[in-house]
Amino acid sequence: MLPKRWITVVLIAGLSLAPLPVSALTADIYGYTKAEDVTGSMRVSGDTATLELTGFRTVYFHPLEIYISQGYDLIGRTMVGVLPPGFEGTTTFVLKDREVSERDMVLFMVPGWTVPVAVGLFRDEAAVYYKPPELEIQ
Repeated sequence: MLPKRWITVVLIAGLSLAPLPVSALTADIYGYTKAEDVTGSMRVSGDTATLELTGFRTVYFHPLEIYISQGYDLIGRTMVGVLPPGFEGTTTFVLKDREVSERDMVLFMVPGWTVPVAVGLFRDEAAVYYKPPELEIQ
């Protein structure tokens, strides 16, 4: 017969090997040349099947192509959707055959332009980030 402590140790070890639940990823969107030129945020669902764009606003009156790339790789990017000119608000895109991770970023590009007008870095929604206080110069 096994002692209760041994069974407890085995159960705890077994649970530590179980896969962790997938958490959602978020990305804050910032204009590439001026932060306020394009604003909003994106959220990828925990199953990485949908991408939700919320609070979107832009100063550009062009259609905007939305890409996801690993880092700043413009060649290996995947288009996930297009926003019509003047779009503001919230919309959702379905991600097909594309896994999104914390190493990825979102790029907003005007068709035909070579530089994105906005970028956003994905991060784990459950992660806690510390922003140091700004120093006041007297």
